[in-house]
Amino acid sequence: MKDFKGKLYDVFNKMTYKYQHEKSLAVYIDKKDQYLKMSDDEFSMQYIEVNAKYERQMIILSILSISFIASIVLGLWRYIFMMIVKMTDVIDGIPLTNDEYFNLGIVCIAFGATVSITVISIFYILLKDMHKLSKEKYLLEEMKVKRIYSHSSM
Repeated sequence: MKDFKGKLYDVFNKMTYKYQHEKSLAVYIDKKDQYLKMSDDEFSMQYIEVNAKYERQMIILSILSISFIASIVLGLWRYIFMMIVKMTDVIDGIPLTNDEYFNLGIVCIAFGATVSITVISIFYILLKDMHKLSKEKYLLEEMKVKRIYSHSSM
């Protein structure tokens, strides 16, 4: 029973701010030491790579955001669903019954929900990655200043 309570305590402890803060601080110190130990060329390469990844993510996120907002503003979803309904009329050549329209409506809603959830998930993943990259970028900039200051004081 103590094992279960101990594991349960560990799970809840990992959700606390104190644990998250200590973990983030340990990662920060490790990365800081790693960057200070790098040669100038290696550090410069890492600095450029992180900044390039950050800029690339910004461009991708901007394009996706503009595309998603434009599709909402232009009402493209409504046209897609209307096209699906018209395609079913043309394919069969027979008017649809109320039950068939209801089923088609459910399919359209499921399709829209699936696409929306996918887009929201992509945005979430991109934003999470952007957050990591921005933290990495700020750390690299801080280490760049420290490295310049330590080289000039020698």
